[in-house]
Amino acid sequence: MSVSPRLSLFVSRRLVVPCLVVLAATWLWPCSPLLPVTFDEVARGYESILERNLKSTLNFLASGHLRGRATGTPESEVTVAYLASVFERNGLSPVANSETGFLQTFPLVHSLPLESSRCAIENEEGNWEPLQFGTDYLPAPWGAEAEEITEEVVVAGYGLNAPEQHYSDYDGLRVEGKLVAFFSKVPVARDDRFKQFSKEDLEDPFSKVLEAQRRGALAALIILADGEEMPYKDASSIDKSKLYLKDEVDAIRIPTLFLTARAAEKLVRPSGAPEQRKLADIKKRLDETLQPVDLVRGRRLLLETHYQRRANRGHNVVGLLPGSDVRLRDQYILIGAHHDHIGVSDQEVIFYGADDDASGTAALLELSYAFSTNPVRPKRSVVFAAWGAEEIGLFGSKYYVHHPLVPLDKTVAMIQMDMVGRNEDRGSDPSNKYPPEKPESNGNSVNAIGGPFSQGLKSLLQLKNERIGLDIRFRYDFDYENLIKRSDHWPFLKERVPAILLFTGFHPDYHKSTDTADKINYPKLQKITRLVYLVAWDLADQRETPEFHEQPSKTMF
Repeated sequence: MSVSPRLSLFVSRRLVVPCLVVLAATWLWPCSPLLPVTFDEVARGYESILERNLKSTLNFLASGHLRGRATGTPESEVTVAYLASVFERNGLSPVANSETGFLQTFPLVHSLPLESSRCAIENEEGNWEPLQFGTDYLPAPWGAEAEEITEEVVVAGYGLNAPEQHYSDYDGLRVEGKLVAFFSKVPVARDDRFKQFSKEDLEDPFSKVLEAQRRGALAALIILADGEEMPYKDASSIDKSKLYLKDEVDAIRIPTLFLTARAAEKLVRPSGAPEQRKLADIKKRLDETLQPVDLVRGRRLLLETHYQRRANRGHNVVGLLPGSDVRLRDQYILIGAHHDHIGVSDQEVIFYGADDDASGTAALLELSYAFSTNPVRPKRSVVFAAWGAEEIGLFGSKYYVHHPLVPLDKTVAMIQMDMVGRNEDRGSDPSNKYPPEKPESNGNSVNAIGGPFSQGLKSLLQLKNERIGLDIRFRYDFDYENLIKRSDHWPFLKERVPAILLFTGFHPDYHKSTDTADKINYPKLQKITRLVYLVAWDLADQRETPEFHEQPSKTMF
């Protein structure tokens, strides 16, 4: 049956006009403000964050039952099972592309250099002078295994290619098919260019070996400074050997040795020269001129590296609270803390790790409950991550950024909580202009690290703190202890994700068996947890997302 013209016009007006309004709203939505929720809308979750709950959780995590939560131990497995069960109880979901529920498992490897390795230097007479394993040299545990290699040594200064510092030890130097030797650390430059903050880990021997490998070197020899201890020398069995991230070990394809300064003297001495050029003289010239040193080559070195290796594993525990807005739920706010500590000593002394980082992990669990129990849900999705293997090299967070469970370019911001339960307590450091810190003066303070990479994130932290009333200090971003690179926010900063670390400071119990739950400042821990809750809510709901500042500039020392 046909419709009359009058009725047709009425129907079209009743249908078309509302549709146009909806379409207009949809088109205009990106230009309209997206306001954060009010405090009343998030109050229930906020008020659920209580001292008594934090204390109960922290007491279990830092108890003797978990024996210091060392990576790769049975107690670590119990810890991650507990964390996953709490995430599930609190209503979180595993991340969609996670194949093992709440666990992201990453491969680790124990590595023990074996005395069947060999190293010898050719002397003036053409004979091989053997070096002593463990005393003169030691294969780097993360280096590659290699049968006998005999080749000329090329000395490449400090082994650096550092464009930001306008410095390269490889300018005009060909190392392809050679054994490359270089000094540990970085030059002591008069203009302090190597004290400037750099996103590259310039002192890291692993990074230097990768650079030599990229340039075609057959092997790398790291020359230790006079008096510098041989690294990794204490492992006497595979059971006592350190753990390494398997991805990183697999990345090194050339054998690598650490050489003492005394042993290395025999490498840099020019063959046939009437005088001996001392290693210290070469370093001094490098430091003064910042120009590659033209060394007479000719010494050959023989090396062979062997290892005993055993597989192990670590776990990140990752839970997801999906966002409520279909237009924003594929963007993510990430909140993290590391669940591991350093375990038990050879004398069966437990390192409880209450502050480091049972405090942050307890806060993380309470935050997962606070978000899930709040009647209003955040518009963006929130990811809760308890990182593994932080204490032995940030391995869990490093693995995550290379195998992300949600896209990094959709990760709006990351907040890390590491040691958030104590009062800072340390002596003065006049050379770096740090006054002494007394615990009675730090009952309400927390340090925030990472702000120079995102002023927006720093400002939001300050804004939300108006309700909390903490004394937030922004003073350790470029400190001489390199704190900005020492927790799990750092791999995210390297990947251009705005990230900030909350840290209440060092104290005499740091990495000691006396870091126990009875010493935690629970009222302050409650405040910090509530601050993170409010900051994460705003990040999840506001229109503007924090920008990443690519080139923060500040002297580290």
